[in-house]
Amino acid sequence: MTTEADHEQAELANIGDAPEYFGKQALAWVKAHPKDPRNSEVLGFALRAMRNGCNLENSYDLKREIFTILHTRYPNPSGPKNTRDRRPKPLAARCEIRSFERARL
Repeated sequence: MTTEADHEQAELANIGDAPEYFGKQALAWVKAHPKDPRNSEVLGFALRAMRNGCNLENSYDLKREIFTILHTRYPNPSGPKNTRDRRPKPLAARCEIRSFERARL
């Protein structure tokens, strides 16, 4: 005989990890609302969450589907750039920024 808590635990276990759940919900939203201008942003967030999440060994197909839809339907996303340049600036540029900040003070 299972208790209510056991039943809730089983339901929560079936949902899966948060990034995978978010990816499924984002994909369902995009399929249900194909004309929504925010779709590229939602898919980008879902892909980023799945890339940085944990325990996602079984969600490769979902990540691949989200990636494929994102890059085929929305080749130039109107939302925030998901591929920001994270390389450090050259030393000369960093020094110029610091000297400008000091001059303002």
